[in-house]
Amino acid sequence: SSLLFDFSGSSYHYNSDFGFSTRYAYILDPSAVTISKSFSPDPTTAGGVSTLSFTLTNPTSTLFSGLHFTDTLPTTPGDMVVANPPNAVATGCGSPTFAPAAGAGTLSFSNGSLAPNSSCTIKVNVTVPVTGTYTNTTSHLFIGTLDTGNSATDTLTVNNAPAGPAP
Repeated sequence: SSLLFDFSGSSYHYNSDFGFSTRYAYILDPSAVTISKSFSPDPTTAGGVSTLSFTLTNPTSTLFSGLHFTDTLPTTPGDMVVANPPNAVATGCGSPTFAPAAGAGTLSFSNGSLAPNSSCTIKVNVTVPVTGTYTNTTSHLFIGTLDTGNSATDTLTVNNAPAGPAP
């Protein structure tokens, strides 16, 4: 606040008749909200199942809603698709829309929310029929119509080795 001295006449006014309002503006950097991804197990076997996990992280003190992104699964050297059953789940993301169908080649996550200073996890099982190295990158993460500029990339190696023990 400030002190206003009024020397007019013979009286002093010490803010008792000086009104004002205050407005606060929070400037948020949308790129602070990040997205990462990983496959587990990695490596896996041809025809085997690996869980694809996405993590959205909010290091700010603000609630974000309207989070969305897409992920087109790789098609080279073979088609990576959502496994049957997909076992799709989103934890700590509010009430998002995330229901990939078995055999789908594209994932779509929308209407997510992220509490202050928290993260949320999105998981789905995927499978690939052919050995090789599959590099997968998401679209940018959006908050409503605002592009964070952040995407996530990970690589899954698929070989012919026998399957390991269940995770």
